[in-house]
Amino acid sequence: MKPLQASIKIGIFSLALLLPLQAQAIALVFSPTTQSVEVGQAATVDVFLTDLSGHFVGAFDFFVNYDASVLGFNQLTFGNSLGGPLDSLQTAIDNPSAGQVNAAELSFLFDLSFVQNGISDLLLFSLTFDTLSAGTSLLSFSENIFGLAGGFVGDELGFNIPLDVIGTGQITVTQPLGITEPPLFMFTLMMMAWVLAHRQYRVERG
Repeated sequence: MKPLQASIKIGIFSLALLLPLQAQAIALVFSPTTQSVEVGQAATVDVFLTDLSGHFVGAFDFFVNYDASVLGFNQLTFGNSLGGPLDSLQTAIDNPSAGQVNAAELSFLFDLSFVQNGISDLLLFSLTFDTLSAGTSLLSFSENIFGLAGGFVGDELGFNIPLDVIGTGQITVTQPLGITEPPLFMFTLMMMAWVLAHRQYRVERG
């Protein structure tokens, strides 16, 4: 029985070692995933790295894609977990004809533990869009293989951090509810009443 018990214990221990690896799924996501706003209102979406599980992020460089017929880029606000704005290089370049924003940041810090230690979900930046017309704009990420991180995201040493999940998002823009106009026949009746009253007034004066 002892060899069997030892085998069982070894099997359980091995499974326990594998479970954290299977549960880990580093994801690049939009938050909120979906939202609805009216034409003329601003739409803001955050970009997060989730479930980092001990990884420290030293750089990122990728594109956010949107529908330029529905949305217009307004501003990009970086988070502070890479040391910015004083201890990092930050760039945000919008290409409205392509419906694409390039967001990049490179930390100058050698030790990121004091700004990222214990953080599982890291806010990279927030995007604000103007709403141009009614419609639905899909949001997506695309890789900048020639960028600062050599991919989507890099660690404190400059090595690429593989992503398990690359999310998408959606912003729906609706027309604001206008003032309901009176029916045409009501307007016609009002005009006829005014004409009759005006004629009666002229008759009485004549």
